[in-house]
Amino acid sequence: MTGVRSAAEFSFAFLSTNKLWGGSEELWSRTALALADAGHRVVTGSQTPRPNITPLDRLEKRGVRHFDLRNTGMIPFKIRHLIDACTPFTRMTQAAKIDHLFRSARPDLVIISQGLNYEGWQWAERCRQVGLSYVLISQKADDMHWPRDEIRRAFMDAHRGAVESLFVSNHNLRLTEEQIAGSLPNARVVANPFLVPWAKRDDWPDTGNGFRLACVARLDTVEKGQAALLRVLAQPKWRERPLRVSFYGAGPDAEGLREMARYLDVERADFPGFIATPERVWDDHHGLVLCSRCEGLPLAVVETMLSGRVAVITPAGGGAEVIEHGRTGFVAAGHSEFEIDAILEEAWASRDDWQAIGEAAGRSIRTQIPSDPSATLAAELSILAARQGAHNRAPSSDTGLPVGHAFERAAERTLAPADQSA
Repeated sequence: MTGVRSAAEFSFAFLSTNKLWGGSEELWSRTALALADAGHRVVTGSQTPRPNITPLDRLEKRGVRHFDLRNTGMIPFKIRHLIDACTPFTRMTQAAKIDHLFRSARPDLVIISQGLNYEGWQWAERCRQVGLSYVLISQKADDMHWPRDEIRRAFMDAHRGAVESLFVSNHNLRLTEEQIAGSLPNARVVANPFLVPWAKRDDWPDTGNGFRLACVARLDTVEKGQAALLRVLAQPKWRERPLRVSFYGAGPDAEGLREMARYLDVERADFPGFIATPERVWDDHHGLVLCSRCEGLPLAVVETMLSGRVAVITPAGGGAEVIEHGRTGFVAAGHSEFEIDAILEEAWASRDDWQAIGEAAGRSIRTQIPSDPSATLAAELSILAARQGAHNRAPSSDTGLPVGHAFERAAERTLAPADQSA
């Protein structure tokens, strides 16, 4: 006996800071599933409400135990009392839940998925306190959200203490280094899973009735900029042109944006709602228009390019990293209405070339991302677990801190970061 375990003996714990299920949840959940399929032991924990979450159903069918990490402190007492009567686990603080998860899983590697690049610093701190190796995944970093000085040191320690600090775009990596005012030699960029086929599409929608662009994004105008796009479309010149824009998605500003479109009399704006099969969008749309102010690397951009359609975007996050302006898409100079109008004008002037640009985009994006990002990451995490597993010690009461104390102490020191789901 050499004492070296086989790959199938490694244990992984995935934690997600996001409180809503979105594109940012696809990477960790699909990677967890890939590791479970490969024979590894996997547990997961998230703060996402349980109903109608198909990916969690797939994980649990594969035998993956999922922990609900939501705090119940804000739930009315009578309701919380009923919940607690049925599920004692809900009475525990979030910190205690995570410690319980660690004791149950005894993970060789913890993967903390963050919507915003500093949301998971408290969880990373706990990993370090109990001697667990961890990987950070940051789905978004932006100039709109900077870590305040009171948590900046902990934010820095979280990234530097990780075995690897993963980002979905070079923009997000560089910005994080600026926010901590130092380099991250353990950082690299990974790709998110996409929800359209990898295979090339050969179709092109008819243009007899004009052109159609899709704005595929959460209906959240602060981050995604749909209100600015509606103001541009309300200009007389755009009213007269045969261009229709479909605002796909759901979100906190859905009703307000619909009413704004009616108020501005933007007749060629549609709001089809959320679509679970994004490849269907490209059956009758010629391209994407995305006016985001902050992003990681938008899945909508990758999916547009894979589908052979043209993308017209603002320079948020990593979108500009995968598009060659004028050849595989169009990237605005900034996020203002003036700059959005200018890039739409440039794209409109080249509308007869959109099909050729979309074909070039499809060829380009397939050289920049793997065909199965979650399987790629799962293989890489397996190698990391083999390297780190021998150095980890299982959490126990001899860590010098009572269960949950580290989190409670941190919570007293500063307010927890706001939820910034990507």
